[in-house]
Amino acid sequence: MEDKVLEKKEGWQMNVEIYEDYVIKSPKNKEQMRKKIEKHLIKKNQLYLLDEKINFIHSSISNSLKIIDDSNVPMKLLANATIKNGVIKQDKVVLVKERLYELMAKGEIIKAKKIIDKVIDFIIELWKYKIHENTYKFYSSYGIDSNEEVVLVDFLEITNDAESVKKQIGKKKWDKPKRYFGKVERELREYFINLSNKKLTIDTFRKYWGKRL
Repeated sequence: MEDKVLEKKEGWQMNVEIYEDYVIKSPKNKEQMRKKIEKHLIKKNQLYLLDEKINFIHSSISNSLKIIDDSNVPMKLLANATIKNGVIKQDKVVLVKERLYELMAKGEIIKAKKIIDKVIDFIIELWKYKIHENTYKFYSSYGIDSNEEVVLVDFLEITNDAESVKKQIGKKKWDKPKRYFGKVERELREYFINLSNKKLTIDTFRKYWGKRL
């Protein structure tokens, strides 16, 4: 008996099938990406960026998969991902934003902040394998597995270029409150930004980048 698909979702990069215990992410071709991205850019009156955006995303997927393939990062950090012909299978986990919502709904602010602590420590852990997630979407790119550990669920916008990461740190790319509006509550997004400012430093980067290689 085949496993039953519980839900289907569509992102810019991937079509996602959600099962009881795992998810399957299948890469889109450029034409499939076009249909999804076009609607977004029309709303922003930026349709002129369509081809540039599609090419960038397509390239990012290829580069990210190659980085993972060439690295020795433990797959448990990527929700036990397996990758075949660009198709990704991962354990089903709770997205960070879902866990934060649950905790805040119960008034458990301290526990919610501890999740953010874990995310930032996890960003540094990935640095040890020369992996850096570019978007700082801590609410949706990361999840909480069955062992209550943070994992990277969206690894299609990563880099292993040290100079690129240094530039992001120098500019404090994460320090853009608008990036998190509507995603997490104000207190938590401010906590994430302030803690990132404190912990994601050039000194920390130099200390840990590639340490486990």
